[in-house]
Amino acid sequence: MIRADIDPKVGGHFLVIDRRPTGDAVHYGVFLELRRPRRMVFCFSAAEHDHNADRIQIDIEPLAEGTRLTLSHEMCSEWGQFEEQTRQGWVHVMQGLERELDAMQVVSVPEIVAQVAGEPSKASAP
Repeated sequence: MIRADIDPKVGGHFLVIDRRPTGDAVHYGVFLELRRPRRMVFCFSAAEHDHNADRIQIDIEPLAEGTRLTLSHEMCSEWGQFEEQTRQGWVHVMQGLERELDAMQVVSVPEIVAQVAGEPSKASAP
């Protein structure tokens, strides 16, 4: 990641730029729901004012021996060809999160469970 501008409030916008071998990937989003520390819901798109943005929901649940993170990604139908690439991207993000938390040694993190809720569904355009 080479840039992250975040306004962490409901209705707040964010911009994330990720350096990739094929070039920089720019993503825009808006926070729809923030219930710290248990839930975050946001829209996410590669275009700044895209009305067909994907919807991502992240729920965090404490367990006796760690934490369960459940991620649901409702993918816009026009991006359906990228389902597997998107799934692998989230796996990479969760692995990075696990490494960072382990390195911090602030919390005991024997395992982070990233559960993509079924197949990414294709939300239809409004």
